[in-house]
Amino acid sequence: MKFPLLVTLLYFSTAVLAGGYQGCLERVHLFQAYEIDGLMQHGDRILGWGCNPKSWQNKKCQNDDWSECKGSRTDGRCTFDELMHFMEPGNKANTWNAGVYQPNGRIDAEKTAVKCYQRYQARKSPVKNFPPWKAIKGNVHEFNDYIRKVSDRVDFVYRKQIDSSNNDLFKDFDGTRDKINKARAGDHGKHLIDAARKAVGLIYVQDLGKDPTTGEDMETVDWAKTAQNGDKDIRSRIRNFLNGFYSNKAAREHLAVFKSYKYGNDRAVTCGRRGMQHI
Repeated sequence: MKFPLLVTLLYFSTAVLAGGYQGCLERVHLFQAYEIDGLMQHGDRILGWGCNPKSWQNKKCQNDDWSECKGSRTDGRCTFDELMHFMEPGNKANTWNAGVYQPNGRIDAEKTAVKCYQRYQARKSPVKNFPPWKAIKGNVHEFNDYIRKVSDRVDFVYRKQIDSSNNDLFKDFDGTRDKINKARAGDHGKHLIDAARKAVGLIYVQDLGKDPTTGEDMETVDWAKTAQNGDKDIRSRIRNFLNGFYSNKAAREHLAVFKSYKYGNDRAVTCGRRGMQHI
């Protein structure tokens, strides 16, 4: 599979295999979208709804057999732990206890993701992508479609707001998407860096901070800087390396996920929520 070089430089630093921390961040991201969706009237909400597993057939919820997450909050809405239990009954809300909240009542994305990761580790269970139909109403089957639909939903609610009193909810949502991208890059960076050094030669490494679950440094290849500061053949070596390294199906799927998150960021920029973010 061939990729234009400018496209590869843009995407491949963060098109990586998903790790447990990243998977937990995606659960926090869902909860933040759920909170935003809660700004709509009850009948207009679509997040925090799941299809009865027996009714999910042929990528559709037969007979519209949807149920809503019912929680312990005064308005009947779910906490993070209750939403996780609703989606994955094995995550018992009263024992999961992963949700960490700030004094203002909003969820702390990083601390919650760390505790979520620790809960999965304690159970010796991998953090897998959750089936979208357990979280969002509307017959969404593919995880990439789910990411894009959630982004569209958040943008829709943002445009419906008549004042800026809830802007922090949107800033939190956008900030967690940045954390997901960094976690994806850092999780795979050590493999990418070693392989790139062998195939490309001199490369520049980008510091992404610490992995909060392990304390290890998160790094990835800075492809743009590497291309700008190499010899006359550097772009050709980069292109050949990336075309080979990411030619397998799993890598292409992860690239598609990253593109879906980039789609969400671009939509946020378009509707004026934020400027373009880069790792």
